[in-house]
Amino acid sequence: MHLLVVFWFLLVGLLSACDSRPTAGIEVGNPEVALTTTFTLDYGEKDYSVLARSSENILELNKFPFSLSEVRTYSSYYVFLEWNPTDGLPIWPTAATGDTAIALDFSGKNLNAGVLDSLTASEGILKEIGLKLNARKKDRIKGTLLHNGSVVPFEFSLAVLDSFQLRYHFRQIEKTADKQWTLPIRFYVSEWIKGFDWDQAILENGAVILDESHNIALWNALNERFLNQFSCLSWDSFHPAMPEGNYVPEALAQFSKLQFNWVTNGDFEKNGKRWLWIQQFNGSADTSFVRNSNGENILRIQVKNPGTEAHSLQLIHENIPVLKNKEYKLTFTIKTDISGMITVRVGTYHPPYRSLGLDQYISISPTANEHTIQYTGTEDNPFARLEFNLGKSAGEYHIQNIRLLQLN
Repeated sequence: MHLLVVFWFLLVGLLSACDSRPTAGIEVGNPEVALTTTFTLDYGEKDYSVLARSSENILELNKFPFSLSEVRTYSSYYVFLEWNPTDGLPIWPTAATGDTAIALDFSGKNLNAGVLDSLTASEGILKEIGLKLNARKKDRIKGTLLHNGSVVPFEFSLAVLDSFQLRYHFRQIEKTADKQWTLPIRFYVSEWIKGFDWDQAILENGAVILDESHNIALWNALNERFLNQFSCLSWDSFHPAMPEGNYVPEALAQFSKLQFNWVTNGDFEKNGKRWLWIQQFNGSADTSFVRNSNGENILRIQVKNPGTEAHSLQLIHENIPVLKNKEYKLTFTIKTDISGMITVRVGTYHPPYRSLGLDQYISISPTANEHTIQYTGTEDNPFARLEFNLGKSAGEYHIQNIRLLQLN
């Protein structure tokens, strides 16, 4: 978005304090209100949502009794770990900070600068941040509700929502120049209650109460959709009556883009940026970037020791989204000075390693061949990784023009 020009107006009344003579004209706006008009070149989508906003909210909350009790980071690692990365790395609280929980403040203030400033992935590549929120089972969300034209008290029991974890994508972190990290937490109140006929809710002593005994159907319905109203990527519930975990539909939809190439720097124009080269299990090789006679960039891999496993040598691209039942197409060109097979895989970044739709042997030869592989995603996962497993065979590999598109 580019700023083009700015105009500033001061709107005054028709009668000036310094001049009592009548004047003709049209009053625009309110007297003595400064109006700044900004003209921009906006290349985003048109947004007229302000025209549809209601002048009053059906539900206003004044008590949202949750506290932050734990922060975890979820990262990919390429070093030995003594713990399971799927469980995340607890980074707060620590022995130094103690076990004091932080009450959430939804008035627009930052959560806690000291906590968020410590969110580093150590030797890993950060994927998600997990925030565990807690409330007491006897606690209730409270506010006021518009019911048949009157404003009445509103109460919602947290008996099954007393503990859960919100998981935020690393791109949702706001970072400033001084390395201060901020993670905005939003809860969409209007979306939570949208679509219900609140005039039909039964009053108890003049209040709308939702719990195990009052307005049970409404209570159950709002329980089911409650966690989806946070601004997170996904969530985990720790209550047996709630689903174990799920992605927020609107967040997951951001990873569905037709004909979009999810491989960054697949033409190696920026050399090895966004690519990882892994050597393990006695595998070793030299990598370099060259141009062919057509001016195309090529990754050249000269294998010294092929290692004992196919994954002894791996070319890896992380954060490849996979959506369940979506069709994808991977294309790449490879040439070697040997004939044989390599393994190409799209799968999880952590153990137990498993395919998410693609795990295939590919024939290689001294001829530069373009390969096209189509596959179907087996589950929703925004953090899959694309692997070229080149171990067990010595030789020289030339790889170029890697693209991965969603087809439907």
